[in-house]
Amino acid sequence: MVPSNEDQPGAESGDLIGPDWHDLGLLSDIQIGHATYAEVAGRGVCVARASESDVVIFDDACPHAGASLAGGRVYDQCLVCPWHAWEFRLSDGKCPDNEVITVRKHECRVVDGHVLCRLNGTDSGPTDPRARF
Repeated sequence: MVPSNEDQPGAESGDLIGPDWHDLGLLSDIQIGHATYAEVAGRGVCVARASESDVVIFDDACPHAGASLAGGRVYDQCLVCPWHAWEFRLSDGKCPDNEVITVRKHECRVVDGHVLCRLNGTDSGPTDPRARF
């Protein structure tokens, strides 16, 4: 049976979410200043929470060495990779020290306490792992 619209996050407020939006769980399960792993349509993503209401979603692979960004920390409006401390701006996914290096950012909403994600199919910029500081 297909769930009714009333079962979807946002149904009470009239903010219905289309089929391309994926519910990643409760915002309250993600600590402020931390990042966690989620899977969307078979793709690993990193969900980073910067503040009470500010959440961003990136691909879960650091362009430096392919390490998971989940488990990283949010510091000074950047996601910090837990492996080698490379930083990526929350606003656009670019590395502040070398803007050629970028992590793909996905659309994110918080509706009725749920984190929702819509995957972006195109790169937000070059992600050349050969680019170095």
